[in-house]
Amino acid sequence: MIIKAAFTAVFLFSVANALAVEALPDLTPITRPTPIPVDPCLRGGTMTYWVRARAKPGDGSQKMPFPTIQQALAVADQNLACNLDIHVSVGTYSGNLNISRNTRILGEGASAPVLTGSILNSKGQTLVIHFFNIAGAADIALSQSGGTLELRQVTVSQTRRRSPGPEAGTAVMIKGGAQVVIEQGQLTENEGQALWISDPGTRVLTNGLRVEKNKVNPAALAAAASSDFSHSAAIEVTNDATLLAQNFSVTDNEFIGVLLHQRARAHFRQGTVSGTLDFANSSGIRGGNNFQIMSKAALELHGFVSERAQGFGVIVQDGYLTASTGQINNNVDGIAFMPPLPQANYDIGECFAEDISFQGNGVVNGGAIVPLPSVCNMSPPPPQCSQPPNCAFVPWSL
Repeated sequence: MIIKAAFTAVFLFSVANALAVEALPDLTPITRPTPIPVDPCLRGGTMTYWVRARAKPGDGSQKMPFPTIQQALAVADQNLACNLDIHVSVGTYSGNLNISRNTRILGEGASAPVLTGSILNSKGQTLVIHFFNIAGAADIALSQSGGTLELRQVTVSQTRRRSPGPEAGTAVMIKGGAQVVIEQGQLTENEGQALWISDPGTRVLTNGLRVEKNKVNPAALAAAASSDFSHSAAIEVTNDATLLAQNFSVTDNEFIGVLLHQRARAHFRQGTVSGTLDFANSSGIRGGNNFQIMSKAALELHGFVSERAQGFGVIVQDGYLTASTGQINNNVDGIAFMPPLPQANYDIGECFAEDISFQGNGVVNGGAIVPLPSVCNMSPPPPQCSQPPNCAFVPWSL
């Protein structure tokens, strides 16, 4: 497969570096956001507290734990701690957590503790969460702006819509140049997006992430009527942000499975996006697309499966796609390169596909709609490949 060297350097990464935030590749030179001032800290080292649901009021020691996570955060603030470790026993905890200093929240016990509120890190602190559940939060369950975030064995589910905005119901929101690692997590059954990633310098690496049965916010559907698809996908990468995903599963979500737009870049390696559900709004805008790439965004796929979409397996609209060693099977339509609305014509800058299996696609257009010459390496090649190469639209029945 022919890929420009600069494009390759952005996306290719080794498994050995997969979990190191600093190993994520830089893009073209960018202006990083101005750091947000953090609360002062005077006490070096790490303060450590224990929390147990329904415990009698204690001093935060292992023998006399605090009954709430908020109390541990408040005592650390009072003591101007620079770093904070909170060991949280199994149980259910309520209320929101506002992170004001470098914090690790470490779940302990036979099952992960559950928080029914939100975790908000707006000051760019380092936040680490291990073995923890967030369930039933209002509007946004976990928000990280700047700084670094590490999630391991974290489940975010059933985030509810309580405000009218299109972002309501979002499980995880990452912005402001944050550097993020998500390992073996689940984002499921939220009333809005599962994962929203935005802003120059924001880089997210996921390994073993499952994104399942998330809904689309009706306010986002209304915006889609004017070709603004923001907040309408289970996973959205936008505004120059970067996502590297491996060993992923994105299944049975509404409207759009994975959306890239506004010059975002993503590499999906070794995983499946399947079963994205069509969802018509009052203006007739339809979805059901597993992957949707728009407005100068770029997607690289390798070792992937895109199947059972009620729309397209992959659709590219004024964007860039490279794909190798994958399957696009049993979708209403396979793959399409389309002009950006409302213009009727557009020139595809880069479009490659190699060693891709197309099977069982086709109700609307009889299979894949592909531009030449990107289909010429497919097996078997269609007869159009003997014609002079161009990027005209060529229906191809499989």
